[in-house]
This record gives sequence, structure tokens and C-alpha cells, in this order.
Amino acid sequence: MKQLLLCLLLLASNPLLAIGAGTITVHSHLGQPLMLEMPLRGLGDLTDEQISIAIADLADYRKLGVEFSHSHQQLRFALLRKNDSDPLLLITSSQPIIEPYLDFVLHIKTPDNQLLKTVTVLLDTPPL
Repeated sequence: MKQLLLCLLLLASNPLLAIGAGTITVHSHLGQPLMLEMPLRGLGDLTDEQISIAIADLADYRKLGVEFSHSHQQLRFALLRKNDSDPLLLITSSQPIIEPYLDFVLHIKTPDNQLLKTVTVLLDTPPL
């Protein structure tokens, strides 16, 4: 019983085991280059160099049941840090997005953890 309690305490005290993503904010419309913001949680004091963010590989897409599209390879990722809040992951594309529905898998990796995150976005048409 003491060993189980110790294991639970160790797991609960390690913030890197809780990498997570918040609600996505969409800043672009259909027919425009993509611009999304997504807060990342549980990164602690890690530097940008210790965090790797990329499109997941084909095996991970298959494992999660998400259809891979070569257009996902044009997506770019950057971390934005504002004050002491959780960093924001900025997801952009160089080309306009012509499909209203975008579904891709992110692979977020730190020295002690990794996360596969399915991201689904519905893009609205531009306002008139």
C-alpha cells in the first residue's frame, strides 16, 4: 500500500506528465492561410529548445484513425510566450486552406514526455 501511495505521489508531482492543449482560437477563414492559436499546458520551465512540435508520422495517424493529407506538411508551428501564462502554440500555413474541415495530428515531445493530439478545425467563409 505504501508503494502504491508513493507511486501516486511521484506521478502527481511531475508536471511534465500532464502535457495538454487548451481550446483552439481560429484567426483565419476558408481560402486564407491558416492561423490558429492553442494554449499548451504542463510544460513547466522547459525552454523552446526542449519542446519539439511537428506533424505526427503516418503510423500515428493510422493509430488514431485520422486520414493523412500531404497538405498537413505545409503547417508551421511556433511557441509564443506572453508573461507568465501558458505558452501559445501558433499554427500557420503558407498556402490558403481550401477545405472547410481540417483534421491533423500533432506530435509534441519534451525530454520526459510526449503527446499525440488530434486537432480538428472547421473554417468559416470570410465575412461579407
